[in-house]
Amino acid sequence: MSKSNWVKIEKYKMDKYLTKRGVVVVGICCFIAVIIGNQAAFTVESEIDRAVVLARAGKTKEAENILLPLLKQKTTGVQAGYELGLISYERNEQDQAITLFKNALTVAFPQLPSGKLQQATSLVQSDKADEAEKILLSLLDDEATAARTRYELGLIYEKQGKLDDAATMFRNALTVIANKRAVYVGISNCKKCHLKLYKSWKDTKSAKTFDVLKPGIGAEVKAKLNFDPQKDYTKDAKCLECHTTGFGLPGGYKIPEPGDSKAAKRAEENAGITCEGCHGPGSKYIPVLKNAMFKKQKYTRQELCDLGQFKIGANVCTTCHNRRNPTTGPDYHFVYEEYKAKDTHEHFPLRYRMEE
Repeated sequence: MSKSNWVKIEKYKMDKYLTKRGVVVVGICCFIAVIIGNQAAFTVESEIDRAVVLARAGKTKEAENILLPLLKQKTTGVQAGYELGLISYERNEQDQAITLFKNALTVAFPQLPSGKLQQATSLVQSDKADEAEKILLSLLDDEATAARTRYELGLIYEKQGKLDDAATMFRNALTVIANKRAVYVGISNCKKCHLKLYKSWKDTKSAKTFDVLKPGIGAEVKAKLNFDPQKDYTKDAKCLECHTTGFGLPGGYKIPEPGDSKAAKRAEENAGITCEGCHGPGSKYIPVLKNAMFKKQKYTRQELCDLGQFKIGANVCTTCHNRRNPTTGPDYHFVYEEYKAKDTHEHFPLRYRMEE
């Protein structure tokens, strides 16, 4: 073999070696980048979780100091804005809550709406808000546009000076996003597989919160709180927000029309604080639990949370146990550690959930 050919062969071997080594190095670098990226995401998520805990513990200033810098980050701006808005919303500070909610929703919806939503916004611009509202109300249960529909309704109500309605719509729009756009499916879908839990829940106050709204129920307590004991509060939107499950959200409680037996039956599914009231709308995570039950497929808690299940904590309770509640005062603060074990259903071990 000539010297020149030998050199070419050795050069070819070296180039091939370096190429393979380069691929390995790049692969390792990519793997490290993914790990670092996931760690960063985990850190940010943990920061938001920490802020939520602080806010619900009454340390709102500390929570705000954590959340404010996260507003500027693309990946956390919506969630941070939502949590900041909730702090004001739960303190019944409408103006501040509206500003924060709207800022978060602007990030969530950078594009102009399309289809019927675009038609509604065009009507608003033509001073035909009533017509626009009718279109938007018809879209409330449309899963694909549920969040944007509530945002657009909130803008109408804000312009009309209905600030409480506007704040609630903005909050609900962000709640739909936070819930991974999952839909409430009703308690019957839960008790099929969790009959013991259901029977245990039926004996709790949570199960009876809707009944309290009926005339004559809890008359003595109502009188002490300056409510009319004989009044029917079962159609009062402000009451239904906390005495039913998912009111104002896709698949949640709806006031049935008189004589509509189908709607009345559906309403019963979400009357009171049901399973989904504490664990989140189940349309996306229930299939995972069914696979665990019938196919013995294992799952993680995070897998369910990614599909709309709530992480049980103070933030779940303070959805209702806050200063917007007419039975509380300006100094009210919900003490989660004191109440978390009171009047809850019996607990059973979960067989197929993997430890994380």
